Amino acid sequence: MQNNFSKLIINHALPPNDTYPDEHRTTNSALQLINKLKIPYFRKILKLNPQCFKKIQSPDALNTPTEEATARAMGWDSVEGELPFAALKAAELGLHAPSEMTQGSWAFITLCSWHVQHGQVTFRGDANAVGLTQTESDHVLHDMKAYFQEDSVHLISHPKLKPGQWLAYSEHFNGLASASLARVSGRVIDDFLIGTGKSKGHKSERTLRRLQNEMQMLLHQHSINDQKSMPINSFWISGTGQFKAAQDSKQTILENYQRIQSFDVWTSEMELVHSDEQKWAEIWSREWESLDESVIKIYLDYFLNLSPDAEISLCNDTTCITLTPFKSQWVSGFKNLFKSSKITRQLGL
Repeated sequence: MQNNFSKLIINHALPPNDTYPDEHRTTNSALQLINKLKIPYFRKILKLNPQCFKKIQSPDALNTPTEEATARAMGWDSVEGELPFAALKAAELGLHAPSEMTQGSWAFITLCSWHVQHGQVTFRGDANAVGLTQTESDHVLHDMKAYFQEDSVHLISHPKLKPGQWLAYSEHFNGLASASLARVSGRVIDDFLIGTGKSKGHKSERTLRRLQNEMQMLLHQHSINDQKSMPINSFWISGTGQFKAAQDSKQTILENYQRIQSFDVWTSEMELVHSDEQKWAEIWSREWESLDESVIKIYLDYFLNLSPDAEISLCNDTTCITLTPFKSQWVSGFKNLFKSSKITRQLGL
């Protein structure tokens, strides 16, 4: 582990919720999973009476709790659907806005597969899930780029982006709220489409919806779908948002990002056994206990030393709980809460 890490975010670390298979939602039995974990270092952190911040979101929020935790760790304002992850990636890759388009915003453009049935649109997967190759990605970018340029959207490819995903810069993205890929994957997306919800009434909603319709027609018979059982038939806009004018330099922003360490308890193995509750629980517990032994024990030192930047955030699909070292007298209500030996009680679950 590098010495500059000080903020830890663990996705799926809280007992399952909402979009998990029904048998693994937050029932009493699911809650007991975390109480049975053999995680001595995390338990020691809880005994230090850390300050506990808990945020519960609607399943229909545009960003996931993990993304909100990242935004909090970065010091960003929590503006739903406008967390500047695309701008962050552009800064990370050293990309700059086109000289003739200096007043716009960054966004991700990601090819994806939609399925329409009974009047509802389901987001089945992005280009990565569909298995798009880099050659296919370059081919479709060549065919799409002129349409985007005509609407003043500048597309940029980069070898560190996944095939079928590009960064885009345009004034059309200014103030545009967008749902993240993690939020819409596998879900009915009617209420997340451009021109609905928080993006309804945006000055560019008609332009972006028309552009999306044009690309759907182009992709419908495109050669990249000749051998695919799950066709790529649309694109998704995400990661919109701007750095605040008063915020630190890009160098400082990148330094802040480099202090964040992220892990996911969810594994592909868990996906394969999701119908077997016992096996699922065994894998989830094993992954959690492995993180405690390999990573969380280092954060215990940060909490013991009252490191000012130390954070541990635990997330599921609707909730994020962030622990930070507490330096002053403990508020009595939280102090009593942390007297319990059960992790669920200590975390207020």
